[in-house]
Amino acid sequence: MGYTKDEDGNLIVVSEEAEIIKRIYREYLEGQSLVGIGRGLEKDGILTAAGKPRWRPETVKKILQNEKYIGDALLQKTVTLDFLTKKRVKNEGHLPQYYVENSHEAIIPKELFLQVQEEIHRRSNIYTGEVKNKRIYSSKYALSAITFCGDCGDIYRKTYWNIHGRKEFVWRCVTRIEQGPEVCKNRTVKEDELYGAVMTAINKLLAGGNNMIKTLEENIHAVIGETTEYQISEINNLLEEKQKELIKLANKGQDYEHLADEIDELRDKRQLLLVEDASLSGENERINELIEFIRKNKFRTLEYDDKLVRKIIQSVTVYNFLKSSQGFSGSYPILEKASIVGMILLIMISIFRFYKNNYKIIPTT
Repeated sequence: MGYTKDEDGNLIVVSEEAEIIKRIYREYLEGQSLVGIGRGLEKDGILTAAGKPRWRPETVKKILQNEKYIGDALLQKTVTLDFLTKKRVKNEGHLPQYYVENSHEAIIPKELFLQVQEEIHRRSNIYTGEVKNKRIYSSKYALSAITFCGDCGDIYRKTYWNIHGRKEFVWRCVTRIEQGPEVCKNRTVKEDELYGAVMTAINKLLAGGNNMIKTLEENIHAVIGETTEYQISEINNLLEEKQKELIKLANKGQDYEHLADEIDELRDKRQLLLVEDASLSGENERINELIEFIRKNKFRTLEYDDKLVRKIIQSVTVYNFLKSSQGFSGSYPILEKASIVGMILLIMISIFRFYKNNYKIIPTT
């Protein structure tokens, strides 16, 4: 999907299919699950590359991990073991594979592709709580997998209480649900209170208006200043020199193993820098998105919306604390920094270090 071949066998972009590929990458980075992306495509009547109406999670994941969409090609992914039946199987060391960069027109920018690979890794390695329990990523609700317990570090999960036959939706610490209050004492938060605190944080951001925009624009320059482009260029030049030297030694029949090792090390170093550069580029893009969002909505008061929260909120942490200064006593959950981190993971946390919002939520039970 995304390409067809011309008469010479070259890959040519199919614009309509390319838009589907871009949509899949965009929705994944916006927090959608593989299942959720597939269901959305099915709802819109979009067929798979095989012409089937059903999008399996594995199909979506293959698209997200396919280097073809950044213009590169991994040759000999499959091999023919039996030339009589012509059956092809996955190449698992039967023959060497060759990675060719920039072999055809890209559909997805390389930095975006690398961000997706990081996100795939993150979702596959969610460990929370004091004993680092492995949790399955969920995008069912906007606050799923990003709402954490300030007591034990585990995630909060949406559930409900049955009160006289009426369902009341609440969010609770998973450790407390599974192991009881002896292990985690953090309290339950009513859903409307949680949503209210999150929107208070977002609306305070909008109330900052032009001052907030100025802060964000200053940090774009900080992001640009940290680019690794020069280091990557230097490594590329070194690689070119080393590869030429290796070819000379190979042609003379001399040992070139030490050079091959150096080339591998340089490639690994370049890959790390490319990932870092992609992260910085993504941060820059998301800061610009946040600036545009503030410009369009400054001084407005917005209501809770799942799509909005997915774009703006990085994390919410629910804490227990003892409040006694105003005559109250007992433990009350609070929300600390319903993190308006403009979708930025590290830089925006430091930008909004002064912008921690402690919203008191007083439970009724």
